This record gives sequence, structure tokens and C-alpha cells, in this order.
Amino acid sequence: MKYVALIGRALVTGAAIAFAAMPVLAQTPPPAGRPPLEGPLMARYLAAEQVGGCVVRNKPKVAQRFVLSGGGDRSDPASNAAELRYAAVPCLKGEFRSVHLDGLEMRGAMAEALLKEHSAALLLKARSTPPHLAERIAPPVEGINLALFGCVVAAMPAQAAALLDAAPSTSGEASAFAAIEPALQGCAPADAALHIKPSAVRWLVATSLYRLVETNPGT
Repeated sequence: MKYVALIGRALVTGAAIAFAAMPVLAQTPPPAGRPPLEGPLMARYLAAEQVGGCVVRNKPKVAQRFVLSGGGDRSDPASNAAELRYAAVPCLKGEFRSVHLDGLEMRGAMAEALLKEHSAALLLKARSTPPHLAERIAPPVEGINLALFGCVVAAMPAQAAALLDAAPSTSGEASAFAAIEPALQGCAPADAALHIKPSAVRWLVATSLYRLVETNPGT
């Protein structure tokens, strides 16, 4: 049986952020690590990093609420969407004035920025978090990508932190992705073909890892 990921899309353009569900069908990252980001993909990563980081600096509580809410695959709660809209407006300037970013990118970029605040205190916390046994998830109706990566980072929190420590589109990131592949295999639903954009892996890891260390008192 095949499952197609649904990603709650946030369109960031000028002074507005609108949300709508949309299907995404893409190749799962290959065993050697996901292909490098080039051209428009790297430009999108840099835009998300810039805008998401700006929101974290200016409105950290808004960023936290957005990262911790929603399943990541469908529209986000209206209140959090409105909060993010107003928080993002001052960040849309210069070359990023008309950038278009979806909800997964915004959530992941803000999660990574939050993890790296205060000398990367939460990444250090993740490295010392006891791992959990990877167990196959039951395919939910929605949110399967975050459910999958939630299982992955819980099984390999230190390796997930290493992926975010590495710069995007580098051999270090590819090696870190290869290190978490056993957990991906162990967590993936049985008899399911998952379709995840290779460029989405970093955002899914960041969001899931932030949720793990921020919401679990035992970590």
C-alpha cells in the first residue's frame, strides 16, 4: 500500500501567510544520503533559515507555539497561523521580500533555530537523551512524515543532532543521514511506500527533535 505525504503548506509572500493542504509525491532519500541541495533548493533553504531565524529572534514564543502545534501535514490552527503571519512580516525584506515557503519549511527552520539558541543548548540536551527502541509506526490518516521522524529521532537523538550540526548539502550531513537510516527502516510502517521530498528531511528532523527535547521532561 502506498501513502502520499500531505504537507500543510504555508505560503509566505509579502505580508501574508496562507495555509492549504496539498499532496506531495517525491523520492525517498537514497541509502548513500540525500542528494545535495543545489540552485533553487539551496536558495529555498537559505530563505527559510533567514526568515525562520528572524522570527525566532524577534518572537520566540510565537515560533515555539507554531513548531509544537499541528501535525505538519495539514492546515495549522488559525490562531497560530495568524501569529506567525504578523511575526514574519518584519522578516520579509531585501532578497526575501517575496519568498514563498511552505509550512514544513517554516516549522523546520524555526525548530532548527530554536535548537541552536543559547550555544545550541537543546542540541547538547538531545545528544545526552537516552534513545528509545525503534518500533514500526501505524500509518496515521495524517501527519505520517512527522510521526515517522518522531520515531526516528527518539531512537537516535544523538545522530539526529549530528545531522543538524552539519551544514546542509555537505558530506557531513549525508553521513549523518546515513547514520539514522537504520531507525528509518525500523520505524517505517510495514508494507508502506513512503514518499518524502529529500529536501524535507532536515526540516522533519529539526521539528521532531525540538518536539522531543522540549516536550519530554525525562530528556
